[in-house]
Amino acid sequence: MKIIGFVILLFTCHVSLGQKITINDLVKVVNMDWDQFDTYALVNGFVFEKNESTPMSVSKSYSKEGHHVMNERSITKSIIFKASEDKPYLVDVTYNTEISSEYLLLKSQAKACGFIFVGTQNYSSGAVGLEYEKKKLHLSLIPGRATTKDGYETSNPRYEIAITSKVN
Repeated sequence: MKIIGFVILLFTCHVSLGQKITINDLVKVVNMDWDQFDTYALVNGFVFEKNESTPMSVSKSYSKEGHHVMNERSITKSIIFKASEDKPYLVDVTYNTEISSEYLLLKSQAKACGFIFVGTQNYSSGAVGLEYEKKKLHLSLIPGRATTKDGYETSNPRYEIAITSKVN
């Protein structure tokens, strides 16, 4: 009986440590309020990193590191305001990972969830993003290079998955 209990405990720990973010999760985060986003991030193993506020936007960021240096992940939710109004205009959720298999899984999930490829976008970093749309949602998949906290580019890959929604 003790062996069965140990196996169940081991399986439970393995499943909870291996939880991955899905495209559906990111779409849900777009519609969460700040309290729900905070709970979601903490439940999924992220640690609060920073708040940022400008006259045009408000952002909250969380991050976590895996068991290896290259497994750093972060999730950020931002609300962008129209220039002349104090009303939300866009909600943006960005997920960053350094794990290519996770990026590829999110890319395949996007297609399975009905996102349609609409073209590419050249970014100032030199990256070429793949752009998708589904109803009022815009999805950008952007491969690039990771940077250190000091802003230096590393040889590690970094993949950004961003979902943006216009607020009516």
